[in-house]
Amino acid sequence: MPASSVAVVVVGSNSAHPLRSIEVCLTYAKHLVLQNRIVWAKSLALNASALKDDPELTALPAAKAAPELFAALCEVMHERTFGQFTSFMSNAFLLSCYEDVFHFSLAGRSPINPRAEGVGVPYGPGTK
Repeated sequence: MPASSVAVVVVGSNSAHPLRSIEVCLTYAKHLVLQNRIVWAKSLALNASALKDDPELTALPAAKAAPELFAALCEVMHERTFGQFTSFMSNAFLLSCYEDVFHFSLAGRSPINPRAEGVGVPYGPGTK
């Protein structure tokens, strides 16, 4: 493996195997250095209608530059859930709406560009 190589491992877990992602990470960590651990949220729920009255958000440059657009987005997005999740009924477990993304490298100092296209998005649009 070249010194500049990295391995990005996406691991899910479930209520029956809650330690699966940690166990996979520890197996890789025997050979590589864990450089970044990323939590990929598969579902996000928000009430954006309340955002239009938040003084910190309305003070942002983007909100000031296009206040009508900001207000319209808040209205359109109110009380929405985004992402993917499955129906879940249990008296003992919570729904896991995330996956662990482990970024390994040989020395733990591989350069990355956090603003590069696709960074932080383990799956492209339309994939399952």
